Amino acid sequence: MIHKTKRKKLLLTLYSLVLTLGFVGLLAVPTGGSAKIQYSGDKLDKEPEIPDEDIKQITDSSSTFSFEGTDFLVKDAYPEINKLVNDYYSAMMSNDMDSMEGLVSDITRVDKNLIRAKLQYMENISNIICYTVEGPVEGTFRVYVYYDLQLRGISTLAPALSAMYVTMSSDGNYVIYLNEIDDEAQDFIEEADESVDVKLLSSLVSERLNNVINSDASMKEFYNMMESAVSTGTQDTGSGDADAAQTPAVDSGNLDAPVDNMPVVPDASDVSGAAIQ
Repeated sequence: MIHKTKRKKLLLTLYSLVLTLGFVGLLAVPTGGSAKIQYSGDKLDKEPEIPDEDIKQITDSSSTFSFEGTDFLVKDAYPEINKLVNDYYSAMMSNDMDSMEGLVSDITRVDKNLIRAKLQYMENISNIICYTVEGPVEGTFRVYVYYDLQLRGISTLAPALSAMYVTMSSDGNYVIYLNEIDDEAQDFIEEADESVDVKLLSSLVSERLNNVINSDASMKEFYNMMESAVSTGTQDTGSGDADAAQTPAVDSGNLDAPVDNMPVVPDASDVSGAAIQ
């Protein structure tokens, strides 16, 4: 359990972050009850089929996340992209802007204040898996990143899902693209995010997160604190983001944040195509 003094301090920190960043900039809190595996909107691929027994194993928080992806959503297919993502999170967790500069298209679009804020409650990121969808232009990808997040003061790992847009720079290296994107790229991102494959991935991670919360008292207490901070923050600010605060989410294009209006899970970077918030 979280010590009362630490709990109060953390709650104040979360409350402050909710006011400045909004809920989507923090962790996505799942809705009450067990998440359902749902499929909708067959946009880019046929409905994936996963046996119930496999779903049970994938969402079991005591085992390694074992979703193998689909023909559309390919798991760990590009070692260079895996390295890019691992290096990015390593730089973020050490607040190393010099290292991060070579990993993103425009370092000035990285919100250093948000990173410092996240590091107040994030202790470590591990078990990174990259699921990629090829973009309309060679060398472009929508990348959905699964990882396990360790929160400060809590030993149990929380499953998280983020998304980013990756392109190839003029020097032939992959970078996380944070600048403005054209209509073709925006349409690609929206279609990928709405595909049945990505919705499936989102549902699996949401279910896994629910299992973690329901099986770990400290994690449940943390999420109750999050809900309290969100509730207080939205009441005080009159924010219209109440719906977002109730929905597990993924990155929309920005790094480390949940994707706008897309069901997924914790962490916090929203890349609606351009900047890390």
